[in-house]
Amino acid sequence: MIQVTKLPMTTKLAAVLVFGCVAAGLGSLRGASRGEAMDDWKVEDLVARLRQHGLEFRALPTRTNGSVNEGALFTTTDKSFLELDGLGVFPECLDQWQGTVKCYLASRRYPLWAPRTELWTDECYCHVGPFILFGDPELRARICKALTDAGVCLK
Repeated sequence: MIQVTKLPMTTKLAAVLVFGCVAAGLGSLRGASRGEAMDDWKVEDLVARLRQHGLEFRALPTRTNGSVNEGALFTTTDKSFLELDGLGVFPECLDQWQGTVKCYLASRRYPLWAPRTELWTDECYCHVGPFILFGDPELRARICKALTDAGVCLK
C-alpha cells in the first residue's frame, strides 16, 4: 500500500483532479450530464460563473490591450502582468504557477487559439468544456469544483 503522505503535493493534487473528473464522468453516465453546457461560452462567461460561485481571482488578458476572451491569466496572487506573462508554459515550470492558471479557449471556431498540449502532462493542464487550463493544480481543481457545484457540465 502506498502511503499518501509520502507523495509530492503536485501528485496529490493531480489525483484529486483526476478523481473529480472520473466522478463527473460517472455522474454523466447516470444522467447527470444534463447540466448547463459550456459550448458557446467565452472566457468572460467562465470568469463570471466562477465569481458567482465564490471563486476570487483576478482575470488578466494574456496580451497587453487584449481581451480576456483571447486568453486569460486567472490569479490569486498579487503578481504583475509582466511577472505572470513571463511564466513558462511547460511542465517543468509548473512550480512557478502557484496561484495562477492560464485559460485558453479551444473550440472548433477558434482553433488557432488552442495551445499544443502534446508536450504537457495531465499534472499541468486539463480540459473544461471548450477551455484548456494550464497551471496550478490546486486552482484548477477549485475551478472544476466551482463549476460542478454550479451544475455546469464539464465536458
